[in-house]
Amino acid sequence: MQRLDGRFIHSASDLVSYLQCARLAILNLDAAMKRRVRPQRRDPVLELLSQRGSLLEQKELTAWRDAGRNVAVVECERNSTAAFVAGAQKTIELMRSGVDVIAQGVLFDGEWIGFADALERVDTPSDLGPFSYEVVDMKLASKVRPGALVQTAQYSAQLAAIQGRMPDRLHVILGDGSRQSVPTASVMAYYQRVRDAYLSAIQEAGGVDAEPDETLLYPESATYPWLIDACRTCPWQSECQGQREADDHLTLVPGMGRTHARRLITVDVPTRRALAQLGTGSVTDVAERSRTPEPTLARLCLSTIHALRCAESGVDRASTVSHLPRQPWRGVWKVLPQHPSDLCLHIEHDPFHEGRRFAFAAGTAGVTGRPTALIATTLQEEQQMFRTVVKALQEAWKSARSNRGQTPRIYVYGATTVSQLQRLSGHYSLGGELVANLITHDCFTDLRSVVRDAVLLPRPVNGLEDMDHYSGFAVANQSRGASGDTEREPSLLETFTSFVEGDVSARDALLTGTMRTLERIAMLRDWLRARQSDLPHQRDGDVLAHDDRERGGQREAQFEELKARIHALRTAAKRGGTTGEGACRTLEKLLSWHRRERLADWWEYASVRALAETELIESDQAIAGLRPEGTIDRVGGSERRTFSFPAAQEHKLRRDTEVEVTNWPTTSVARLISVDARRGRLVLSAPPASWASLPPPEAITRQKPILDRVLRDALARVADTIVADDLANPDLSGRYQATRRLLAALPPVPVGHTGGPLGMPGETGSETAVRLAAGLTNSVLAIQGPPGTGKTHTGAQMILALLRQGRTVGITAASHKAIINLLDKTMELAAANKEVGIVRAIQRGSGDDRCKDPAVEFTESNVRVETSVLDGSKNLIAGTPWLFSREPLDGTLDALFIDEAGQMALANAVAASTAAKQLFLLGDPQQLAQPTRGTHPDGTGTSALEHMLGERVTIPDTHGVFLETSYRMHPAICQFISDQFYEGRLRSKEECGRQDTARFGAGLRTISVSHEGNRTDSSEEVAAITQACNALIGSRMTDSDGKMSRLA
Repeated sequence: MQRLDGRFIHSASDLVSYLQCARLAILNLDAAMKRRVRPQRRDPVLELLSQRGSLLEQKELTAWRDAGRNVAVVECERNSTAAFVAGAQKTIELMRSGVDVIAQGVLFDGEWIGFADALERVDTPSDLGPFSYEVVDMKLASKVRPGALVQTAQYSAQLAAIQGRMPDRLHVILGDGSRQSVPTASVMAYYQRVRDAYLSAIQEAGGVDAEPDETLLYPESATYPWLIDACRTCPWQSECQGQREADDHLTLVPGMGRTHARRLITVDVPTRRALAQLGTGSVTDVAERSRTPEPTLARLCLSTIHALRCAESGVDRASTVSHLPRQPWRGVWKVLPQHPSDLCLHIEHDPFHEGRRFAFAAGTAGVTGRPTALIATTLQEEQQMFRTVVKALQEAWKSARSNRGQTPRIYVYGATTVSQLQRLSGHYSLGGELVANLITHDCFTDLRSVVRDAVLLPRPVNGLEDMDHYSGFAVANQSRGASGDTEREPSLLETFTSFVEGDVSARDALLTGTMRTLERIAMLRDWLRARQSDLPHQRDGDVLAHDDRERGGQREAQFEELKARIHALRTAAKRGGTTGEGACRTLEKLLSWHRRERLADWWEYASVRALAETELIESDQAIAGLRPEGTIDRVGGSERRTFSFPAAQEHKLRRDTEVEVTNWPTTSVARLISVDARRGRLVLSAPPASWASLPPPEAITRQKPILDRVLRDALARVADTIVADDLANPDLSGRYQATRRLLAALPPVPVGHTGGPLGMPGETGSETAVRLAAGLTNSVLAIQGPPGTGKTHTGAQMILALLRQGRTVGITAASHKAIINLLDKTMELAAANKEVGIVRAIQRGSGDDRCKDPAVEFTESNVRVETSVLDGSKNLIAGTPWLFSREPLDGTLDALFIDEAGQMALANAVAASTAAKQLFLLGDPQQLAQPTRGTHPDGTGTSALEHMLGERVTIPDTHGVFLETSYRMHPAICQFISDQFYEGRLRSKEECGRQDTARFGAGLRTISVSHEGNRTDSSEEVAAITQACNALIGSRMTDSDGKMSRLA
């Protein structure tokens, strides 16, 4: 934001800043209007990122030139409107000349200035001629963030004014060199909303019409300087912190997040002192009114009182939480008595080194012996450094296991080190099973989490260095003659950058810095262990139990088999043609997909299990603070009990699912029958023996990760078959043909089809799909069905068409709900067509997840399903991929329907496909994407349907079926959805245009709802929706048939 030559100039960066912090936009406005002086603050981190960004841009420009493309660079001063006008004119001239790439293109319309990293020519006609330009932005990040989309959208809007058409797509090149392309239409509505909000905020703050020195008042509530991540690199940081301190703001309370602070402010608890003055009764009342769990509020009160006392006395001290955590091995008790296998571990990484994450320093320190510190500057050195870390972890593991089967204790600070272990083990296929064992056996102790749970401090802690005063590290360094100068030390990342740039002396600084970090961790661990003497002794209770069925030498042997298969697949891929090679390479990456996913899943599970009660209350993965209500009901062989808990806990646990009780052994599970977060009530079901022998539940979390061995075995069978038959060739003949075509993302091959679109003239997408169902052999047919296009209806028709021919068909999906939905629809259509006799269905499910049609046999036995398929008594089988991946079902089905294939991982789809000769994928990635926890190689973290689509938004009519007609949406709504998400291919059924309401008409409406601090639900939105629905009730409506009625 600038004021140049008397004119006020906005930029795309202003929009991004506003997205991060509304206050920042106002402060920048004040500086431009000379109401404030912009602080001059040198930030080495920002300078470093700027250098990295420039290197990325130069790398991409070089790549364009090497590819033979003509690249022109626009030079432009950034200090006057005249320079902007000249730069913009030069950019327009280059565009008219048709140059391939314009770097640093200047876009200026008199009010908005933009410097696009690159404008790339594409073969789409415009006012310029038979070509036009699209914006390419470059970001060091590993994924596209909203700010990048808003920035490129602003450039695209300015570009459209020059060339007479909006660019079809906008592009972001990430730090790893990958290009992410997004349809411009899908971003513009959001961009326009952000831009309008930004301009409104500027206008409310005095706007551009005020005199430069005029003092203005603007709503502080809308622009209060809340502490956010962006504050760390903001030049206004000191000014905002000063205001928070002057206001005695709640964000100064250690452990106070923005969510709880906002909620407390709404109930007249706006300051630290107000919070500290709450009595016991007031805490209960305020907790209820602010929707803050009472234990959380009580802990925040304790923290506030401690901080204020320290401030008043001038003594900076820590205090151990006086009440014991109710779960064993929590708080300071997580630091166990010293054992020879104890290890301190630290890994430093550079998130943007040569376009990837790179671990440049690592260190380990045991109880005895000299600590080890290593640094790396190349991938080979990184691998060798990690190999050394793995060796130290192996020695700790063996040492602990040799002592009556114990597990080692690995002390870290923060989650980054363990995340790097997971990344490195996956990247180098090294130490994966060891890391998995350490995670699943809860061997890592995060000292930051221990401090947060067990210690009251006078101020928030941002890093390990903030604990030096308490752990004794600062005193120890002073006694060794270290400088007492408080000047900021360069970070290890800055030091590493200096070393890479040629500063030889930085090597010793890196090694010394890593050793100092290890010493800090060790001293903090010992200090926390010493704090245990402040509390009564507690060492009873269960430690985290684990399923050892796949541990030890057996799993190591399996991993060696996996590596052998991968090597064999690479060899097979090199022998084959391009089609076979693609399938082999995809499968090679998928073979270790479950291993990577399982590692991330176990880490998340173990992290939640390690949380203290107050942290569990804050986690959306748990419900904590349970109290027995005394209600006991017997249902079947189980006993149901009711519990209360602090109301307003936001959670993601679903009713009627298996859960774990945190203070029970992990082998004992319960079932969550019902839960009411608003009232703070839930019902648990468990066997009477569990209630009789185990303590009352204190908290519940999700169940431990499901065993995935059957899925991995299915993938192994596919790999072994390809290698043994030497089938890495274009025709993909032999066993698992449909599976191989799925791996290679090949289009279907209908009988007699000679190429071109799969549909016939005048045929709808649904009619094409039903016709092709019986006319395909050993193929994969992808069917993309946007909302309301009858995807489930089409799938059911296809299933019935196959059953009429005497085929055996399977139905699977990522959830029982989706499976049941398609199964129910199939039974419904069979009944409507009076064809119930041709359907002999069986569903493999669990609990209450079952089809509503009584004619469908329900079983919880895999063997029962296998028997019914093999003896031919059933011809429609429904179940999860775990069922169809089982070897007894290998190749037994004529066809398998994968519903919601846009949400099923490609690895699971491939595993399930081993049961069938023909695959049908139903779904739409545009609605819901495939959720993953692990980090996977390119192309393997996607869903099955995304894999078939590739980089495309919609499935081409030569590769699959697009259901083009919406039977629900009014044309006014459908057109918007079609343009935004489906490249204009979706249209509404003509009759839908009759749909109308007398009171409000038809079409899209937006309702603005203001609310703060909601994570998993919003009562404010519920109220707004209820009000809107109530306004409709009683009004006349017209349906698609033209019939009128009243909404009731």
